[in-house]
Amino acid sequence: MARTSLTPLVKWRGAALAPLLLLASCVLGLLLLVAPQSVSASLLVSSHGVSLQQPLSVQGVDVGASLRYMEEELDRQEEVIDELMRRNSSDTLLLEEYEQRMEQLQQTINQQQTRLEQQEARIVELQANSTVTVPGSSGTTLREVVTEQQSILQHLVEQNTTVAREISSLGQQVDALGEQDARLQQQLQQLNRTTQAALHQHDTQLSALDTLVDALLTPTIVHADAGSEQATVQWAMAAATVTAFPGGATCETDGLGGNQCTVLGLDNGVNYTFTARLRNTAGMGSTSPASNAVTPRLSCHALLAATAGDGGVVVASPPHSPDCPEGEYTAGAVVTLSAIPEPGNGVRWTGPPIVVGGVVDDAALTFTLPMPDADVWVVATFAHCHALTVDVLSGSGSASIAAPARSAGCAAGSFLPGSSVTLKAAPAAGWAFIGWSGTVSAGFGAAVWSFVMPAGAATQRAAFAQCMSLTVSRQPVDGSGGSVAYTPSNSPGYSLGRFVQGTALTLTASPAAGWALVT
Repeated sequence: MARTSLTPLVKWRGAALAPLLLLASCVLGLLLLVAPQSVSASLLVSSHGVSLQQPLSVQGVDVGASLRYMEEELDRQEEVIDELMRRNSSDTLLLEEYEQRMEQLQQTINQQQTRLEQQEARIVELQANSTVTVPGSSGTTLREVVTEQQSILQHLVEQNTTVAREISSLGQQVDALGEQDARLQQQLQQLNRTTQAALHQHDTQLSALDTLVDALLTPTIVHADAGSEQATVQWAMAAATVTAFPGGATCETDGLGGNQCTVLGLDNGVNYTFTARLRNTAGMGSTSPASNAVTPRLSCHALLAATAGDGGVVVASPPHSPDCPEGEYTAGAVVTLSAIPEPGNGVRWTGPPIVVGGVVDDAALTFTLPMPDADVWVVATFAHCHALTVDVLSGSGSASIAAPARSAGCAAGSFLPGSSVTLKAAPAAGWAFIGWSGTVSAGFGAAVWSFVMPAGAATQRAAFAQCMSLTVSRQPVDGSGGSVAYTPSNSPGYSLGRFVQGTALTLTASPAAGWALVT
């Protein structure tokens, strides 16, 4: 009789659940990779795990609802598997019990077969002898012995028939168990096909979700701007690492300061492109497409050295900064402008406002400045030099040019029109300065006086006056008749009672009581 083997369900159950567990892990991993700002959901992260603040939808499909449906389907399939395993386990125990009973019946048959063979041997012996000696009796006839043996044989045949019926019944039960086991196998195969189809469907959905997440984690380069030895790159998403090609120089940002960073250490004059990769706790995303090509160059600023008027030229040294065009310089470069006027001409430097930090050297006819971080202009005005004569008009003293001694490029005592010139008058002992006069009218003024040089030769003269003492006498001389006062009390810069010639004085006589002024 053929027996149908029962396949254990424990191993199959583990193999079926493993892909489902892996699927759930993949879904959780993909959800963790999705950038909060890139999909219509956000994640809450805490010590208890990760959860969605709102439903996550991918191409119109609610991912959370799909996962819940999948979890419910897995629970139902697991209940079916548990029931099949329980029934299979019960049938297996019953089959083992039947096998034990069949073994016992087989042993009984074997024992009875042995006894039959022994009885047949005795029957043969009895047929050969007419008398049989039976222990415990004096003698037994052959008929009695045969009759006894036939009774024993009949009893054994009845027992064998009973055992055969029981074996047949067990065989029928085993066949029924085999058919039931076959039906269980078919149900398990159908369940396996259904589960595999569901896994394939969910795997396809997860693959689409994985593709979408990968696309969301791939930034798009917006633009790159070149600077001096650097380039600034902007992209559509934050928190990324930017890499320059060639060279591999990088810059990084955590996304908190905006969607750009500056790549340093680049070589001027070299074409560069840039790629970006997003970062999160799960690792690095895909590499973006390359940016537009940019070429870092020096930040060069123009220095315009213009000339005004006729009669001279300006030369810049150096003519430009390294790697900058003619007349352009990098910030901080020191540039010297040298004026070369024609004979009889001078030069005046002007700028905005004669550029900060610039130094004029009138003797060398140069203007030196550190280049600012911007374009700048400087004007060299060339004009004819005019002589300035300074002398004494009257009195005793001296008059001279205090500063400057000349305009740049002019001979000593010569100045460009519009130049500010300071004169100084020094009276001799006993004399006082009265004022300046000459081409530029001044009248009385300070001994140190500044004026603007006219467009032509000029003469300025200093006038001095002698300083005298004022003596007032009274009668009676003891002053009992009254007092005399005068204003001012003295000329500026002199002691009481001393006045410069020409000073106007006011005398006031105040008679004492009983006295009168007599002129």
